[in-house]
Amino acid sequence: GLTDAEKAMDNQEQAHRLQMHRQSAFPLELLCKGLQPSLHKAKSSEPIDRIRILNKIVGRDLAELDAPPHEEHFRYEEVNRCLAGVFSHSGWLKGVLNRSIRNDGFIGALCNDPHRRAVVLDLSMVDPDGADLADIGEALPAQLHTLTLNCSRCAQLGSMALDALVSQLPGSLQHL
Repeated sequence: GLTDAEKAMDNQEQAHRLQMHRQSAFPLELLCKGLQPSLHKAKSSEPIDRIRILNKIVGRDLAELDAPPHEEHFRYEEVNRCLAGVFSHSGWLKGVLNRSIRNDGFIGALCNDPHRRAVVLDLSMVDPDGADLADIGEALPAQLHTLTLNCSRCAQLGSMALDALVSQLPGSLQHL
């Protein structure tokens, strides 16, 4: 997302370009690791912190926060899918620039984010093609409410590519 300084800028188009420039420098290898998180297997600097965080995730009350955590739990997987969705959304442009959206798991990570209600992508600096738009359409979560796409300066996009994207928009979409 935008930093506080970027949010405060008068020219929001310029702010989004700065964001994209900043995010494009993030190493693709690290982004891809974030597409397959295993929160419940992670370590913490203090072991008790890990125990309490995992117990809080599964909904244990205050008296049970120090109990041994579950090895597996459906809520761990839900949090893992949300985290993967955050990494996918944040790194989408990097994936487009590297032509690795499909191969590196960006599509599934975004599509499977159970709480993702909005997707904002500024494609104006990457000049996507029809396949890139098809990938976006495939990745949109079923529960999506808002899709914001900036396709200005996208010379490769024609009406067929846009029609393909429109055909994949989820029925839950309220704002485009």
